[in-house]
Amino acid sequence: MKKLTKVLSLMLVAALVLGTFAVPASAAAKKTVKKHGFETRVAPINKCAAVVKKGTTNLTIKGGEGYVKFVAPKTKKYSFTFSNLKNKGGVSGFVEMQTRDGEYCWLTKVKTKGGQSDTLWLSINGAKSSSSDTLSKRLASRTGTYTLKKGEAMYMYVYTNMRKTTCKLVIK
Repeated sequence: MKKLTKVLSLMLVAALVLGTFAVPASAAAKKTVKKHGFETRVAPINKCAAVVKKGTTNLTIKGGEGYVKFVAPKTKKYSFTFSNLKNKGGVSGFVEMQTRDGEYCWLTKVKTKGGQSDTLWLSINGAKSSSSDTLSKRLASRTGTYTLKKGEAMYMYVYTNMRKTTCKLVIK
């Protein structure tokens, strides 16, 4: 009996120690987006795009523009939420959504607040938007939803007018 108690106590201590050093599941991934201008050809986009997975990713956009790529692990409707854009001096930015068709990527309309659009307009540093049209209004957080088939990619061209921008991307 004493031996069993010792073994169970040792296993409990080991479990507590291992649990203390485990990485929390809610930790956000970090990705750097390389500077790259708007493009329609798939090959150059694939070379420079920061590949992200489902969940939360903190992005650092170098040069104020670049590509993020998401490949669907299964067929379903995905939501892409961009928020918390920050940089020094900027007031607005946008994300253009693209899907692949052969060797090219074309702008793709996603469902967002106010209707459907291929562009998600975002405010930076909490700047207020003067637009009264909800679809083109710059919001602090903007979500676009789109159904992707397994293995299909969504390319997101992120643009701000500043050299370095940070933002949060959540894919569900």
